[in-house]
Amino acid sequence: MSIFHAIVLGLVQGLTEFLPISSSGHLILTPWLFGWNDFSNLETQRAFDAALHLGTLVAVLFYLRADLVPYVREGIKVVVTPKKANKTVGRRAWMFVLSAVPAGIAGAIAEEWITEKLGTPALVAISLMVFGAILIWADRQVGTRDVDTFSTRDALLIGAAQVIALNPGTSRSGITITAASKGWNIAGLKCAIL
Repeated sequence: MSIFHAIVLGLVQGLTEFLPISSSGHLILTPWLFGWNDFSNLETQRAFDAALHLGTLVAVLFYLRADLVPYVREGIKVVVTPKKANKTVGRRAWMFVLSAVPAGIAGAIAEEWITEKLGTPALVAISLMVFGAILIWADRQVGTRDVDTFSTRDALLIGAAQVIALNPGTSRSGITITAASKGWNIAGLKCAIL
């Protein structure tokens, strides 16, 4: 891979990671659009993508460290020393963890299928358009609930929606915002969370 291609993909990852759009999808579409064939196999490409994601994860953790430290501290305290914990913050921390469980399980079970079947440029493009339109709709919904009323059911529903984000082209943050919006209703399943 040329240094120029690596820099372009690094910029694409860096710019798209912080928006509710799929950075993974953009990492697939950018080389496809420019006709770059830099990787000899899929495993090398996935390793490069993972390295880019790790870089943005470190940046996010550093930038949000002041916000994250209380969640980690109180999340641990609520389990180890509950009487000394800020139960509201500790409970929220565990709800965030719980919301990641469904996608973690689905990813572990369907890893091979996801790798083989998802991530084609056409599917990524369609996913970006469809879920972008749904996110626009969700953004226009008015939330009426406070975050402290967030329940285990809410965390699991948002987590179930995040399973869709295992498809490159579907933003995890975008689908989380969508699932948490008021009045989301698919096939009669009421998901009015916030």
